[in-house]
Amino acid sequence: MNQLVTALAIQRWANQLTSRSTLPLVLRRLAHTTLADISEIDFPVGESTQRSGFDGTITCEAGNAWVPAGKSVWEFGVNKGVKSKADDDFEKRTQETSPAHQTESGYIAVTPRHWKNKKKWADEQASNGCWKEVRAYDADDIEQWVETAPAVGVWFAQLLGLQPSDTDDIEHRWKAIIESTKVSLQPEVFLTSRDASEKQFSKWAFGDSQCLTFASRSPSEVISVSCRAVSIRSIRFRVRKESRRDSKRI
Repeated sequence: MNQLVTALAIQRWANQLTSRSTLPLVLRRLAHTTLADISEIDFPVGESTQRSGFDGTITCEAGNAWVPAGKSVWEFGVNKGVKSKADDDFEKRTQETSPAHQTESGYIAVTPRHWKNKKKWADEQASNGCWKEVRAYDADDIEQWVETAPAVGVWFAQLLGLQPSDTDDIEHRWKAIIESTKVSLQPEVFLTSRDASEKQFSKWAFGDSQCLTFASRSPSEVISVSCRAVSIRSIRFRVRKESRRDSKRI
């Protein structure tokens, strides 16, 4: 697949109103896809971006090139005045965060625009010694992070109004399938009398199997069943994850 999610495309997207509420979702998906040891993550999207507190938080053991090990707090901005927004956020968060919290947390500032002196800004903030470390990311960094997560790249490309050649993501594919008739089809239709197939597919997709053979009347039928099987597995995973999180709170 050709690289469609470029820094330039991301910068253009930053001019859209939806980028403000969707940027956290892009970063959240990148984190889930490229990190294997997340113990805590909170990146509110949509209307939830208006709530108080940090724009995002992640706690992971090992980290990667974009997410530091341990705990990190994230602040986002899509404003054209990149530095002024970053300055305001940093001052505000530093004032309202306890010194103990700061010394154990990395501070990450993110913009989908171009940030000419981002490294200089991060070094200046880090020199104060308040936070464990300070990083600044812009469209170039997001592009490189997306490059390591092809599935997120396909989804993000479509979000940017771009269509990857001969490639689709499950979310958009599934939407096209259920809306292919005048009356939207219920997802369960595609798994009727196919319980065994769904279980075999899930075992292959999420287990250790190396090869799976499907016999079907058409390739599109295989795609439909596969999309539904993955969707069900994803929903079950989210439900189990939320259940575990709620039990911890109790």
